[in-house]
Amino acid sequence: MMRTSATFSRVLWYDSVTATGKLSWQNKLNELNRIWYDNCDGIYLNYGWDDEMLLSSADFGALNRIFVGIDVFARGCIGS
Repeated sequence: MMRTSATFSRVLWYDSVTATGKLSWQNKLNELNRIWYDNCDGIYLNYGWDDEMLLSSADFGALNRIFVGIDVFARGCIGS
């Protein structure tokens, strides 16, 4: 519907809900949240990711459609 009314718009899904509707951050693109990725323009991953999760995400989708968040307080982030 968004694309019909605003063709220039992009819809990104936030990694928070699985295909079953359960609130469950995956911190990566996987089989539990891929349905949302497949039906929008990209996915914004929660900030709890690590290198392995990012590499795993690449197996499920195009890197130019996967965006990652960071925790501004650096809790659990690489290098902290």
